[in-house]
Amino acid sequence: MTTNKGDLIKHVAMYNGLTQKDAKQIVESTLDFIMDQTANGEKVLLMGFGTFEPKLRKAHKGVNPQTGEEMIIKETITPKFKPGKDYREKIKKLV
Repeated sequence: MTTNKGDLIKHVAMYNGLTQKDAKQIVESTLDFIMDQTANGEKVLLMGFGTFEPKLRKAHKGVNPQTGEEMIIKETITPKFKPGKDYREKIKKLV
């Protein structure tokens, strides 16, 4: 089963006695905040849940899968999420 943003909005609305419209605004503003902060090079730490941060991925060699030709993949900054202790503990219970 896959859960999406709409499911999160419904949960936030039901759990907090809000309308879905208000819950949607809260969820979207939270996600926007995380994206804006990391896009500005900042780390966002949510204790127990995890850390969102931008990470530099250095230039490296790769292979074009269509031609087999070696190529250089330029450096880029990508988002990274590292789960917190509480989150990791919940996931461990799946095993």
